[in-house]
Amino acid sequence: IKAGLRSFISEVDAVYISIDLAVLPAYIAPGVSAPAAYGMPLELLEHLLLTIKKNAKHKLKLADISEYNPNFDQDNRTANVAARLISQLAN
Repeated sequence: IKAGLRSFISEVDAVYISIDLAVLPAYIAPGVSAPAAYGMPLELLEHLLLTIKKNAKHKLKLADISEYNPNFDQDNRTANVAARLISQLAN
């Protein structure tokens, strides 16, 4: 996956990241419209974000987080994950 990301980044002028929180497992992100019983591990998502940031230093122009629904969030788990991802993108 990392090699594919690096190859893709090298061929484009700009990178836009959109993270759909519904891709994460329901126990990590319950505050979405369609929680995934078995989703992408948060550790993998964070690792891929780090790979993108390292390889797209001046190409990363825009990022967003989607699918957050506070009505379904339990103990602000999803909000905290979204905040963590935003922090990782911003730093």
